[in-house]
Amino acid sequence: MEALISAIPIESDKFSWNLSFNITKNKSEVLSLADNQTRIVLQTSILDLATVEIRPGDPFGSIYGKDYVRDANGNKIIASTGYPLKPGDNEYKRLGDINPDWRGGLSNKFTYKNFTLNVLADFQLGGEFYSHGQLYRELMGTAEETLVGRDEWYSTHQGAGHFEPIPGVIPKGYIEEGVTEGSSCPIPPQ
Repeated sequence: MEALISAIPIESDKFSWNLSFNITKNKSEVLSLADNQTRIVLQTSILDLATVEIRPGDPFGSIYGKDYVRDANGNKIIASTGYPLKPGDNEYKRLGDINPDWRGGLSNKFTYKNFTLNVLADFQLGGEFYSHGQLYRELMGTAEETLVGRDEWYSTHQGAGHFEPIPGVIPKGYIEEGVTEGSSCPIPPQ
């Protein structure tokens, strides 16, 4: 589905301005794959945490990956260790797809005597992506999200660079939001 609007707001002997705006929406569904295949992997992420795939019943370019184990309300289930439970190695779920909800563009053509200037701006709204950069920022502790609880953790250890617990001192820090294993009581983030 696509719409295009064109106009000439200004037109004279020496100067003219042509304007065009278009917007498009594309919706796809994979109906079947050849040779009774159940999926085709287009791209696999580093560490095999996510894939971009073609599967019958899904839009072309669906993202599959590993998510935390969740209860019926979508809350992460937190183990007695304080960490969220992770699914088995082969458990992937559909996380979204790479296709934008909308795409469009705005084109301007300015003409003055024998000179022409074309200016084009395009956009897309929606669509998901998997970011390797974000993964590494979170692993290395440089992502903004990893700041929560960092000062409290360092305050219970012997300075920066010393990562072993001090005997008798229980480190303070971030507590993951979710529900405890075998319970339905939510744990608030701290």
